[in-house]
Amino acid sequence: MSSADARRPTRGRGVGLRRDRQGSVTKHIAKKSTIGAFFDDAELNPHASLIKGVICGYRVEEIEDPLTQKARYMDKLVDELAKGKKMEKILRS
Repeated sequence: MSSADARRPTRGRGVGLRRDRQGSVTKHIAKKSTIGAFFDDAELNPHASLIKGVICGYRVEEIEDPLTQKARYMDKLVDELAKGKKMEKILRS
């Protein structure tokens, strides 16, 4: 994957985390990084704030702690995929 590809969103103008930079997740696993370090290094898609709804009993858009909100954005995306929603509907592209 080229560095230009790694900076693009995974689909259209999707919401959520951008595609992993080559080896980024592997690097964090090897370093035993904290979830905070992982999200500090991650690039959120500029449209991530469009993610709405309830996950783990909390409205994602009302979470005040930035780290918790980023983690819940990812939770919400995974949850919607697990429920069988198509990526196009989740990403609102």
